[in-house]
Amino acid sequence: MKKYHTGEVIIAVFILFVLWGGWKLSADVIYMDGYESYGFFRYQAYLSTYQDKKAGTAIEPWCFSHVFYSPYLYIYGVSGYSKINVLPFVGHMDKVINSAYYDTVPKERIGGFENTLDYLQKQYDKDELSIKYHLYDMDEKDQEIFRQLKIFGKREEGRYFQQFYPKRWIKDGFNPNNIKQALDSL
Repeated sequence: MKKYHTGEVIIAVFILFVLWGGWKLSADVIYMDGYESYGFFRYQAYLSTYQDKKAGTAIEPWCFSHVFYSPYLYIYGVSGYSKINVLPFVGHMDKVINSAYYDTVPKERIGGFENTLDYLQKQYDKDELSIKYHLYDMDEKDQEIFRQLKIFGKREEGRYFQQFYPKRWIKDGFNPNNIKQALDSL
């Protein structure tokens, strides 16, 4: 029987701790300074906005509900539905877009909290982002998760369309019900 030296045991425990910590940071949610972070801090949620810090984009400018089933982050918001694999180096995003929302976004980039669909597509390779136009383009398991998110997000959705959105576009005479109806039709 082989005897292990204390140094070998300490090194083995340290390596296991580093591996566990790396997995925890990449495949779990971390709460820090008012942010929720996923995927080694690449994806961050602050208030109702989800951002991809690496790409410098807003994944979801206003989230109504979300759930994290490691390694996938599911988001339902004003711009549509998003499913994100948060694992580093293999991450992928499926986005079911609300076209009516993206039609109202100013063509110039506002910042990390909102961007055009063109800008979003330019920030990702084709193998990192899949744009879909209807929820039925997702598999059945994902559709069920998004249906549940829609139910859980009804209150926040109502608050957004009653309080925030009309103030934003009232000067342009835009009807926010178009975006809500388009979102409901996904």
